[in-house]
Amino acid sequence: MKRITVVGGMLMSVAALAVSVPTNAVAAEGNPPRYQHYVALGDSYSAVGDLTELEGPLGCTRSTENYPTHLQAMVGAATFTDATCGEARTPNMTGPQSIPGGFTAPQLDSLTPDTDLVTLTIGFNDLDFGTFMGTCIAMSTLGPGSNLCETTLGAQEKQTRAARVGVVADKVGATIDNIRQRSPHADIVYVSYLNMLPDGGPCATMPMVSPADVKYLHDVQHAAALILRTAAGRHGAIEADTTTIGGHDLCQPAENRWVEPLVPATTTTPFHPNPAGATAMAGVVATALGY
Repeated sequence: MKRITVVGGMLMSVAALAVSVPTNAVAAEGNPPRYQHYVALGDSYSAVGDLTELEGPLGCTRSTENYPTHLQAMVGAATFTDATCGEARTPNMTGPQSIPGGFTAPQLDSLTPDTDLVTLTIGFNDLDFGTFMGTCIAMSTLGPGSNLCETTLGAQEKQTRAARVGVVADKVGATIDNIRQRSPHADIVYVSYLNMLPDGGPCATMPMVSPADVKYLHDVQHAAALILRTAAGRHGAIEADTTTIGGHDLCQPAENRWVEPLVPATTTTPFHPNPAGATAMAGVVATALGY
């Protein structure tokens, strides 16, 4: 088991095949590339970076400034296939994904027996985390200065969410197993979600959210990310932990943040990595791989 935690076809109604790019990149030392075939899998946290530079099906919002592309520049694999797609869930790893204009093929179809590097960020869409976060923010605005979101949702919601995280963790583990079956010699890296909010305190970019609910959302994200990342590690994935890196959340000034707020300062999606965040995620993965 490789477990390293680093802190820091008929379906093609559209031309939605993952993009494979041969490269001539080599390692900095001038040696042949360490990896022959790198495949990137995952949801919008893998796919998004800068919405002005997109490739593949438009419905996937797959950026050429996403973290897999930056990682490819760092590791210089001989061939790079980016199969990431916004709004992907674990079932879309082995089944089709509906997007505007058609469907994408299952992401794991991009894997081959000689694939030797795979990155994966998946799970938060299965949890409907974006919907949860939006609901929580809306609730918080009704009671400034209080933890209205947490108290309104109540203990029953917490228990339901905890059980759901466990189910999704099992799906993440099964995805890792499926990757291993298809690409038995690959280094598989599970990359967690960037920290979105600080551990309490006011949020300058979302002043309508109470400090207590800022902390509540922070804690919910961290708890879910830890469970999913740990599940991936138990199934043999290398854990690249980007969630516990502080000081770059969406409440920070534009020049410091890696995740954008409701009104982004860069051309990316709210609550998702900006180009600086994508580069930082790639750096954490590269470190996990020993670069």
